[in-house]
Amino acid sequence: MADSQPVGQIDLRKSLGPRRLTLNDQLTHPSSFRYLGGWLALDFVNTAEWQGMECARELLPEYSDLVVWAEGADLIAAPEAHSLMHSTLTRPKSASRAVGEAHRIRVLLKRIFTRLAVHGTTGRGQLAQFNRHFGAATEELRVVHRDDGLCWVWSDRETDLRRIVRPVIWSAAELLADSTMLSKLRLCDGRMCGWLFLDLSRSQMRRWCDMRVCGNRAKVRRYYERRRKTHQSLVGD
Repeated sequence: MADSQPVGQIDLRKSLGPRRLTLNDQLTHPSSFRYLGGWLALDFVNTAEWQGMECARELLPEYSDLVVWAEGADLIAAPEAHSLMHSTLTRPKSASRAVGEAHRIRVLLKRIFTRLAVHGTTGRGQLAQFNRHFGAATEELRVVHRDDGLCWVWSDRETDLRRIVRPVIWSAAELLADSTMLSKLRLCDGRMCGWLFLDLSRSQMRRWCDMRVCGNRAKVRRYYERRRKTHQSLVGD
């Protein structure tokens, strides 16, 4: 008999461990978002394009965008997504507050993981701030019966619009406590990107979140830079 999951409960198991999508998965994914971080919390950070620590382009301007991202990340199923979408229409102020909180948590995670990727450490103040969010999120964890035994679920109410971010916070805590995975944490070399990812390549030399995007842009810049220098050299002669 297949597992059943009541609407309003998010299975904790969906947020655990590295998220690895093949190239075919990325191209055929039902959402327009790119899931390239290798870990749920990093995919969440990557829902903005960053200039330093500032958001240069927002990919989650509305709560409905957060729902689409969460469904594409397999964090919620279609019934939960439909229910939350309906709530954005009936409770617009609550939806606005929820997406605002998601943005603030995302900035915190961006600062923590960027510092870890670049310097290998994180600040005590940032960690204390994260732990406050983590403590609040885990208040909604419950152990429940399933056909295959007991498991963790998020038992927050179906109508709680903050429920999407809680498994993201748990995912971030999992990564912070995993020294092996943290050693693979990288910051994309692309300009105006700032995305984070786990380098799961055999060579451990991955530089770009996506070679087809940031990698190709860098190639184009180098090409035009070479042409510019060649032109200046010929003019100078």
